[in-house]
Amino acid sequence: MDYMGIILKGATNPNTIHFFTDYLIREYKKAANIGLSKDEFFSGCGMVVGWLYDELKRVYEYWLTVLPYCEHPEKLDKWSCKIDLQRFSNGSHTGTMTGDDVYLILKSFEDAEKLAFAPAPAPVATSPEPAPPPGEYPHHRIFMSAKAWQFFQRLKNEFVTNELADYSYIFHKMKSDGFIYDDIKQLEFIDWLSDTFNIELNASQLKSFGVSRNDKKEKIYTSIKQGFKQK
Repeated sequence: MDYMGIILKGATNPNTIHFFTDYLIREYKKAANIGLSKDEFFSGCGMVVGWLYDELKRVYEYWLTVLPYCEHPEKLDKWSCKIDLQRFSNGSHTGTMTGDDVYLILKSFEDAEKLAFAPAPAPVATSPEPAPPPGEYPHHRIFMSAKAWQFFQRLKNEFVTNELADYSYIFHKMKSDGFIYDDIKQLEFIDWLSDTFNIELNASQLKSFGVSRNDKKEKIYTSIKQGFKQK
C-alpha cells in the first residue's frame, strides 16, 4: 500500500486538504475492501504523517541556524516553515507544503483515526420504503425505484464529462425530481460513488445546483429522462 501517495495526494489537492478527515475515511474504506485492517491502514498513514512532522522540525531547526541573518527573525516559528515535497518524497511529488498544512494533516489524521475506531452506531432505517425483494433493483437505499436506478445508469454513461460538476447536478436534479430519497446527504452520495464505482470526486461536498447547472445539461437531462418517468 502506497501510504505516502495516499497522504500526499490528498494533502496537495485543494479540494481535499480542508476536508482531510473525510478523505482519509474514504481511503480507509477502499483499503478495507482489498483486505487491509484498520490497524494496518492507520499505522501506515500515521508513519507518513510522523515523517512530515519530523521533516518540518528539521526545516525549522535549519532556519534557526541562520536566524541571525533573517530579515524578520521574530516571525519565524515551526508552523511558518515550508517542506520541499520533492526532497521529502524522493522525487515522487513536487511543490511545497506549509507548516499550517502539516498541522491540519496531523489534526485530521487524529480525527479520522478516532472515527474509524469508534464503535459503530446501531443501524437506523431512514428510507421511507422497505427494502425491495432480492433482485428487484440494486441500491434501493439511494434510489426510489427501479426506473430511478436505470435512469441514473443512463446519466452516468451518457451525461458525465466533468465528474464533480456533473454528479453534483445529477444529485440535486434527481433529488428534486423524486428519483433519489430526500434523506440522502451529499457525503453519503459521494461515498456511495466511491464504494460502488470507484469514482473519486476528491471533495467532501458537492457543488450547488446553481453552480453545477447550465442550459446544455438541462436539455440532455430532460431528453434522457423522457423514457424514465416515475410511476
